[in-house]
Amino acid sequence: MRRIDEQERFHSGQFIAHQSEGSSTAAHCRRHNLSPLSDSRYTCPCDHPRADGQPVTEIETRDDYIRRVYKREPKNSDWVDKCSICSDKESQKKGILWCCKYCAVSVHRGCAVSNNRDDFDCHAEEGVESNDWVCVDCAEACASTRHDSTCLDCEELGFVTTDVECLIKSAASQLASLEETHEGAETEEKLDWAAAALKDVVNRLRKFRAHKVSEGNQDEFKKWVLDNLKKGQVAKLTDW
Repeated sequence: MRRIDEQERFHSGQFIAHQSEGSSTAAHCRRHNLSPLSDSRYTCPCDHPRADGQPVTEIETRDDYIRRVYKREPKNSDWVDKCSICSDKESQKKGILWCCKYCAVSVHRGCAVSNNRDDFDCHAEEGVESNDWVCVDCAEACASTRHDSTCLDCEELGFVTTDVECLIKSAASQLASLEETHEGAETEEKLDWAAAALKDVVNRLRKFRAHKVSEGNQDEFKKWVLDNLKKGQVAKLTDW
């Protein structure tokens, strides 16, 4: 009970504080996780500095790249003329091609939405061109400018589990001299159990981290829903 109490106190206090909105690690930043770049319903861009002290640099847009490199104004031919999902060109059936703000990728809005791969501005109407759509790869690149990818506090657990795994493998390699004995059989059985237990612990830690991030996101999302949506919209979202 004492151990359970200590864990509960850690998870409800120090761990949540560790996952603050201003964390420089993307997996911990609730604002980042709730901010698809292309969807104005959820936009809450991260404006905090990086905790590792590295400068924040803005990614050059495709328009600016064309102007800088080719010394002219951008035109449609500067983007790929086929949908990156269905490989079809612009058509009456599928509509116009949407061009990424930062690279040459293009997609049909319907293809992207049906494949659940990209976010689109909910206020943008079908058939209306926009320069604000961002592909998945560029969205991740933009996010990486304000978030580093490591967390020493979390990685410490990874180091411990890695060390234990190395010890298990080292002990297993030394079983050769004991293989023919009863003691060797028992030792091998214990090592198999230890390896399985370690694998289970690592998997549980991964799920727990994902759960805490999801839980934090849900809290932030509920606040946003109550502040920005009408009652009918809330009911529809809940049903969905």
